[in-house]
Formats: sequence, C-alpha cells, structure tokens
Amino acid sequence: VTGFDLPKLMCGAFGTLGVLTEITVRVSPLPERVGGVKIDCPADEGFGVLREAARLPLDVTGLAYFPTHDNGAALIRVEGTPSAVEQKLAELQKRFAHRNAKVLDEEVMQTLFRGISAGIPFHEVGSDIWRLCVPVADAFDALTASGAQSATRWYADWAGGVLWLSLPANEDVASRLRAITTRFGGHATLMRGSPEARAQLSVFELESPARAAITRSVKAAFDPKRVLNPGRM
Repeated sequence: VTGFDLPKLMCGAFGTLGVLTEITVRVSPLPERVGGVKIDCPADEGFGVLREAARLPLDVTGLAYFPTHDNGAALIRVEGTPSAVEQKLAELQKRFAHRNAKVLDEEVMQTLFRGISAGIPFHEVGSDIWRLCVPVADAFDALTASGAQSATRWYADWAGGVLWLSLPANEDVASRLRAITTRFGGHATLMRGSPEARAQLSVFELESPARAAITRSVKAAFDPKRVLNPGRM
C-alpha cells in the first residue's frame, strides 16, 4: 500500500465514510485438521495458561476461557495437517501435563470456537453485553475490576485480550469499564443494549481530543454533507 490505507479505514467505519460497491477478498483453504486441549482451572490461572500457550512455537489459532459453575476451562486450538496437529497436541499435553490437559476432538473444538465467535453463550440471555479489549497481561485484573465474575455470563477470547461481559448498560458500569481502559489501555464497547441505553451512553470508547479532531477531519473529507449512515457512530 502506498499513500493512505483506505481499506483499513473503511473496515471500522460502519458505513459512515463511504459506500462499498466492489470488494476483493483474500481467502485461505480450511485446515485439514483442527484439534485442541481443555485445561480445567480458575480464571487467574487460566489466563496465565493461555498466555503461556501463545508463546509456544505451535501457531496456536484459538485461546479462550470459559467460566463454569464450579471452576472454568482454558481452551487451546491448533490447526494444520493431521501429522502437524498430532505433534502440536502432543507438545501441549507435555507442556501442561501437570494441569491434566485433555485433548478434545475436532468436532467439539470446532463447535466451541464457532460458539465463541458467534456469541452463543449470550443467545439465550436477554442481558446487555459489553466487549472489553485490554492487554492480555492485564486481562485478569481488568476482569476483576469489571465485576463481571459475578455477572450472569462472561467469557474471554484472544488469551484474555477480549472479554465479553454480561453487565448492565448504565452509567455506573460504563464509568467502571472506561476507568479500566484508562488504567490498562484498550477500549470498552457496548455491543448490545436497549435503545434507551444506547441513546444515553457512549456506545464506543470516548476519543481523546487529538483523536477526535482527526475523526472530525476525516469525516469532513469523506462525507462533508453528513449523508452516510447518519448517527451510526
């Protein structure tokens, strides 16, 4: 890319900067095999397990944590050729033997991570949903500060870098989450809430004055008459 990278700008604009009439998509073949391991442990240990797995030379493709009624589970996914996946699973079992790592079959692992990306844990729950993005090293501290461990539902993706939280969409929660992002970095987004809550709260992370000025200038350049998806952001 030379000059300004317009595709990256458009990806996060929710249609507020332009209308896409032609899209070129780069695709990759599906992996021949998918596998993974499940490690039962509390959240503080689980986030550490995910960070450790991310540092291994195994090209891990999925790192998630789910709480359960009595404990929780760290999920580590690997992909590749059948022989490569077997080697990766063997290495994971060896590395986490002291934690009794259990190998999950391909169908189970596919179902679990499909549910993670689609937000399946929240489908049957009519609660508000927040997405908190923070540095992975601070994920557990951010989770604790959010109060989500006592929430109806929550789970972590990206080794804890993304926390999906079932918390009320109100001023108290919004202030609490954005105090966390101020402390650790990152951003908090209200992913689901009532129309009333979305009208009263800032759905997206508040921008700094300098960044807000850039946002206004970009909007003025691409949509000076404010006709593209008005009010969306």
